[in-house]
Amino acid sequence: MNRLKELRKSRNLLQKDIANILKISNSAYSYWETGRFEPDSESLAMLADYYNVSIDYLLGRTDSPTPPYPSGGIEDVRTELKRLGIDGNDEELHYLLKKIGSLTPEQKQLIITMINNFKD
Repeated sequence: MNRLKELRKSRNLLQKDIANILKISNSAYSYWETGRFEPDSESLAMLADYYNVSIDYLLGRTDSPTPPYPSGGIEDVRTELKRLGIDGNDEELHYLLKKIGSLTPEQKQLIITMINNFKD
């Protein structure tokens, strides 16, 4: 997971800084950076949110660090969904955000219009 090391160093952080944020041991985080072990899906999501990159970028599946969903991150989306009375776990929200990110602007506007009609 060289990307973890690159991202951490680009922000002048130590391994222990990220380990503290994730509430894991320094050695566990070190193992992730060296590729000895891989982070679980929840940790990957937290890292992606923290660095504002996609999980695919962290895993080396894409060279584009941009998350495949609108800026603001998962917390903004979670807050808005809860305001609408919709609750979901992180896996469901990341799936939803990824799907939203692949829509055309016209499709996004249509969905926004439909949601607003349901609210009224």
